[in-house]
Formats: sequence, structure tokens, C-alpha cells
Amino acid sequence: MVKYSRLLLLVVTLCTFLSFGFNAQCGSGNNEPENNITLAELTDGSEYWNNWTNTAALKNKAKELARVSIQYHEYIENEYDCNDMAIDIWNMLAKDEITSIIVIGDLDEDGETFADCNHAWLAILNQTSNDVVTIYALEPTNGEIYPYTAKETDPNRKYFEGFFYAKPSDMRIDLGDRW
Repeated sequence: MVKYSRLLLLVVTLCTFLSFGFNAQCGSGNNEPENNITLAELTDGSEYWNNWTNTAALKNKAKELARVSIQYHEYIENEYDCNDMAIDIWNMLAKDEITSIIVIGDLDEDGETFADCNHAWLAILNQTSNDVVTIYALEPTNGEIYPYTAKETDPNRKYFEGFFYAKPSDMRIDLGDRW
């Protein structure tokens, strides 16, 4: 029964992502990425998911590390900005054995193309042994954590749409010298 519950939960979660925004590909455009993670890879790949039994502890640890990073780094547009901050926090999380995904997109647009992407943040996916799935977006410029909800009216829904990267080098290859 547990195996079926987990499978059912994963299917429901996938359907929710597809229905309400957690898109691995935004709209189409001329300059498409080649090194991003597809939705199938993201949802099927256990290497992208954390397995913390205490989701509150995971959230608090991620938030703590983000706040430490922000304490020692200043946002300077076109010098040290969102993508640099996201990479630093990604690295800090990895050092503490928290898997995160770098996401790029446009928080002011729905269905943006790759060329429209102008911001970077992190996504943290977790599935407990009790089959509880939680997904958080971590905003690197302020250290805030936003939980994923399937509500279309959620103002933070925009954080769950974009282009997803397992590691900074993949994002850098796709972005080139754009950022």
C-alpha cells in the first residue's frame, strides 16, 4: 500500500505541476537553452530531491544559509546580482547536503521565453519517507522562502515557472556572457 501511495502522490504532484505552473520550459523563443533540466528529469530524478523527514528543519536550514550569504554579500546590479547570489547559496546548501536547483525566469511574466529571463532563484524539492512532498523557492536577494501551492491565486506562483539547472556550470553555458 505504501508503494502505491507514493506512486499516487508523485502522479498527483506531477499533474499539479503541469497544471499550475511548475514548468521546466517557458514559452518558445529563438535562443533556447540546451543544458537545463526537463520536467521529466526533474520529477523522476531522485538526485534532485531531498529526503528530509523534518521539512520545517529543511526550510529553516535553507533560510539560515541564505541569510548568512546575504549578510556577507551585497546585491550590486550587473556586478554581483541574483545569479551570483543564487550560485553562492546553491553551493552553501550543497555543502550542507541540501540539494537545490537553480531556476531562471522572469517573475513579471507568465510563459516567458528563455530570452526574457532576467532573474535567478533556487528551488528545493523534498519528499519524506511518509510521502509528504514539499517544494520551496528560495529568493537569493532577500533570503525568503516561498512554499509551492497549487492555488492559481498564489502571488508566489511565479517562482515555480522557469528554466531549471542542476548546477551553475550548466546555467552559465546556456546564458553565455548575457549575465
